[in-house]
Amino acid sequence: MPLISVILFAFAVLIMGVRQEQLEVTQAQGTALQQMTAQSAKEFSEFTKAAAAYIQSVGLPLPGTALTVGNLQGVNLLPSSFPTQTPFGQTLVADYVSDPNNPVALDVVVHTTGSMNAALLQKAGVSSGSLATVQYDTAVVAQNQVPSSISGSTGQFFGVANGAVLDNLGSSSSMTLPGGISTQQQEVAEYILSPGQYGYWLISANAFSSPFQVENPVNATSGIFSLRDFILFGNNTQTIQSQGFSLTCPSIAQNMTNYTPGGINGADVNVSNSMSLFFCIPAYKGQVVPFTETPATQFLGSTSISQNLSWNGQYYVYASPGYSETSNASYVNTGSIAGLNNNLYVTGGFVSNAGGTIPQYPNNEAFPVPNTNAIGGDGVLISVKTPQNTTDNYQIEIDAGILFTGPGCSEVLFNPDSGQSQLYQVWANSSGTNLCGSQVNQWQHWSAVKDSSNTSSIPVSQTYEYGGNSYPLGFSVATPMVN
Repeated sequence: MPLISVILFAFAVLIMGVRQEQLEVTQAQGTALQQMTAQSAKEFSEFTKAAAAYIQSVGLPLPGTALTVGNLQGVNLLPSSFPTQTPFGQTLVADYVSDPNNPVALDVVVHTTGSMNAALLQKAGVSSGSLATVQYDTAVVAQNQVPSSISGSTGQFFGVANGAVLDNLGSSSSMTLPGGISTQQQEVAEYILSPGQYGYWLISANAFSSPFQVENPVNATSGIFSLRDFILFGNNTQTIQSQGFSLTCPSIAQNMTNYTPGGINGADVNVSNSMSLFFCIPAYKGQVVPFTETPATQFLGSTSISQNLSWNGQYYVYASPGYSETSNASYVNTGSIAGLNNNLYVTGGFVSNAGGTIPQYPNNEAFPVPNTNAIGGDGVLISVKTPQNTTDNYQIEIDAGILFTGPGCSEVLFNPDSGQSQLYQVWANSSGTNLCGSQVNQWQHWSAVKDSSNTSSIPVSQTYEYGGNSYPLGFSVATPMVN
């Protein structure tokens, strides 16, 4: 073969080898680009679902102004193995901002951010002029993976964002992102309007009312107790508290959505001297704030005094000094309550020893202090925005009280405080209660109203007994705003 032919043949073989190598590189880059695009789409979808779940959750705070991979991993919505960067070297972020049409609702914009990694782009054979194509191709793969129906959301929009404009994939429409959200380059993005944020603000209300509170009762239903320590009715017996946000209203709760504006709803609750209630107020999650409102109590005597007695084997002695609680509210004029008696006592024989290990109070021994007349109330006002961007006001109050009326039986009893015998007016002894015309009036009550013309308080109406007759008792419980 002539030399020139050999040279030409060798050159042709070399060119074919170079082209084959280039083809293999191109195929490898194409495969890498396809895999990186698919992985990016998968990660975007998983991150979007996790971000929506976080916003929908109950009890999870919103950190700063955005959710990151680390935030979602911290609450187990993303696995610890989830990468902090996409295959192209970008970061996933979920910005949340106020909805343009409803400032109390939060919108979420999930998107990629940051520059793509040059080395990773080279691996995929992508030039800087092809970045828009990469984002578009990623969006095409992701569009069937991202959530398209999110509970509570008023809409989802998916596509490629550029600046403050989001072009919806598969259509010619576009929309402007909320203020404060603007991408630096073309990025895959999903705009979710208020995902799962309109539900209920759960409020709990508890009240307690008793002639005396017994620690560790042996058999409260039969009235038999074995402990020596008694605390008379005192302060801090009502509490209204935020229990957080819920997408649903429990069946046991009062759903205030259904209340007629201005109409007062309420009832007396007499179950084991205590009352426990739940209320549902329609609200956005972003409106729910923690609060605990404690009561205001009017003692209808001068003070509420609690004493602690202990048995030394022969007689009762004080184990701790007494303390006084004074009124921090004024509901009624004490003189207006017919037959009110601040000096009705319970004798020691009223309490028996069920276990047999603690000697019972002698029948001729009096408690060192009388039963306490008191009215306690607790109220709140909660103001929330509606989906129509109007304002609704919700008021809740709970109240409890004990009124002792009538003269009681006059008995000479031993007073372990003074060590002397003296005449007492007795409401209860080993023979029973409500002695000689005395009467205990006890209640636990709640009221709630939506959009009342008076947002400062709720009126309460009760009745009490004296001398065989019923008398009205009216007062108001203040409802200060708590949000």
